[in-house]
Amino acid sequence: IQDLIQKMPSTRLANYCFSGSNELQFENQSTNWGLDEKSISNGAAYGDLDNDGDLDLVVNNLNQPAFVYQNQVAPAENHYLKVKLLGKAPNAQGIGAMVKVELESATLTREAYYSRGYQSSMEPILTFGLGNAAIAKSIRVIWPDGTVSLLENVAANQTLEIDQAKAQH
Repeated sequence: IQDLIQKMPSTRLANYCFSGSNELQFENQSTNWGLDEKSISNGAAYGDLDNDGDLDLVVNNLNQPAFVYQNQVAPAENHYLKVKLLGKAPNAQGIGAMVKVELESATLTREAYYSRGYQSSMEPILTFGLGNAAIAKSIRVIWPDGTVSLLENVAANQTLEIDQAKAQH
């Protein structure tokens, strides 16, 4: 069977990456961002590998090394908040919780689901890009059991650990 597998044709293709705009439009940035190397990719994960507040990307490939892409967004121009949820056992990562970050100009919402399809995922920390906002008016976590955690006037550029055991009904 190994001989048969060796004779099977394969075609390396470039991956795609799109950027979104506030007008709900998407533009292919694969070439501009250096993500267009041909490969047979079969999974990806993202997280803040260098702990600078922006998400980096790792792409797994078949029969060649993984691609590791460092996000080069200038940190001085943009602020962030990272939220690590400490859920009650057996849901230690707070899967299913909803986190809302309220800024002066917008409310950002993320749900704690870390799987991104077959063989793909993200780190179990929710990262919020705040743009030029240096303070979040509030952070509200709605836990799967209906309890709520609330933090107010939170400074940007930090990782928060929010514990479900301290949530209110």
